[in-house]
Amino acid sequence: MSRTSLRKVRKLIKGYLPGFTSLRDLGRFAGISHVSVLTFLRQLKHSGFLFEELASLDDSALRTIIHPAKRKPAISGPLADFEKTHNLLRSSKKTGIT
Repeated sequence: MSRTSLRKVRKLIKGYLPGFTSLRDLGRFAGISHVSVLTFLRQLKHSGFLFEELASLDDSALRTIIHPAKRKPAISGPLADFEKTHNLLRSSKKTGIT
């Protein structure tokens, strides 16, 4: 999945300000899908900025809102002992155990 360019996101913000009512119309205007429009609008609304302020942000600030850094998943417990499980399955007389 490729990232949407900031140029298209800026066009989305500019189209949202005059008041496009339909996600599909806004997507056609910005050149992205209506699902992407919905995703970006959610991210922009949760950023805490007004759309007028978002239109004046520089590229690096807008990039951090639209494409946040990926977080490492938190491990919530001990991992399984795969070596022990593998040895148990291999020592079994049965075949075809998955």
